[in-house]
Amino acid sequence: MPRATVVVLGALLATGPATGGTGGLPGEASCPPGMQATAIITAYFGRAIAPDRRVSDAEWQGFQTPHIQQRLRDLKRRLGGDSRAGAGFTVTDARGVWHAETETVEDSKMLIVIVPAAERDPTLDALDEAIEVYRARFAQGAVGVTVVGGCARGLY
Repeated sequence: MPRATVVVLGALLATGPATGGTGGLPGEASCPPGMQATAIITAYFGRAIAPDRRVSDAEWQGFQTPHIQQRLRDLKRRLGGDSRAGAGFTVTDARGVWHAETETVEDSKMLIVIVPAAERDPTLDALDEAIEVYRARFAQGAVGVTVVGGCARGLY
C-alpha cells in the first residue's frame, strides 16, 4: 500500500474571480509528478461550554457521526462519479488559546479534511452546515476554519 504524502504549498486561499476559479489552490501543473492538487480544510471546534463544563467525548461522537461523517458521505453521493469528497477525515485532540479578555486555554477537536481542489466549495458548504449545528448545540461563538492548497497522493 502506498504511503500517503501531502505537500502544503503555503498561502491561505484567496477567493473570487481573480483566482481563476480555483480559489487560489495550486493547479495540477504546480504539483510534483504523481500528486494531485488538493484543498486542506481544517476546522477548530472548541470544547469549553462554560468555565466548569466542556463538550464530553460522548457528546463529540454524538455530533461527529450524524453531522460530519454523514454529511460528507451524503456529499460524496450527491457529487457522484469519481468524487473524493467524504472519502475520509482526521479528528485530533488539541489545545488552543481563545483570545478573549481572559485568554483562556481551551481543549478542542481539530477536524482535517483533504479533498481534490475542485471539490473544495461543496465540502466547505457541507462542513458549514455541521459547524452551525455545533455552534448552536454547544453554545460556541465561533468555529475557526482554515483552507490551504496542497498536493497529495495515496489518500483516495
